[in-house]
Amino acid sequence: MLRRLNFRGTRNVFGNFLYSTNATNTASQIRGLQTNEHSLRLCDIIGNITVQTSAPLVPEIKLHLITSQCKLWRSPPEDCPVSDPYWAFFWPGGQALCRYLLDNPWICKNKTVLDIGSGSGALSIAAAMCGAAFVVANDIDPVANEAMKMNIRLNNSTVENKGLEQVRFHCLDLLPTDFNEPLKKDMKSQDLAMQNTCEGQQALFNVVLIGDMCYDEDVASRLFLLLRSMQLACPESTILLGDPGRHGLSVLSDHVEIEKEYALPVDCDWGFPSSRVYRFVDRPPR
Repeated sequence: MLRRLNFRGTRNVFGNFLYSTNATNTASQIRGLQTNEHSLRLCDIIGNITVQTSAPLVPEIKLHLITSQCKLWRSPPEDCPVSDPYWAFFWPGGQALCRYLLDNPWICKNKTVLDIGSGSGALSIAAAMCGAAFVVANDIDPVANEAMKMNIRLNNSTVENKGLEQVRFHCLDLLPTDFNEPLKKDMKSQDLAMQNTCEGQQALFNVVLIGDMCYDEDVASRLFLLLRSMQLACPESTILLGDPGRHGLSVLSDHVEIEKEYALPVDCDWGFPSSRVYRFVDRPPR
């Protein structure tokens, strides 16, 4: 059953997006389409496998999600027309961080915000609802990027009359791959790509948001290198993480402080009783 798979735990964060084996023909067709046609085709796929709904913890935000109402909920993974649709789930860390932002809109108000591993785009939507001046929603999966656009359009009327204008989409793996020389190898190309995404604005962010990225220790280790470098580059920035307590969070345990904890509804079936918001604080090693 699709709902029992831990998509977020098996996701290959450093690989390129691949269609499932059964969708090879669809993938070939999509590659031959022009950009607008490509986008429309992805919108059709996303719309067909999801429903428009909200989560109990964040009723203000509607998303295209795979729920028990969807045929795919009880189908084997090979029936899914896209690979690893992690962006079609509102994960508990993202829910907690969205709730925290919406309850404390001053955090993002008039700020530049980077949402790393955005997935559904829920955190970017929350930041926009709070009046962020500029938001970059980053994810490595082009299908996730299309889902973000659909979700932001779905919430357009609630985003302070700015709609999509203050949100940009950035499809690139920001996590460093070289532990010995963190960020030196890849940052030049990443900086150029980010500057292009920000349309010439300074690619330094007042607020950095990360939801449910600590599902794997390797990913969490790479995330730590990125967050540390960002805080060194912009010490006054606020870096917030949302996570229900996955094992990968242990990598960051000496560098985060709990900001807020939220109880999760008992019928959510996430396997965690609560989810927390953490503030990243880079401390010297013990």
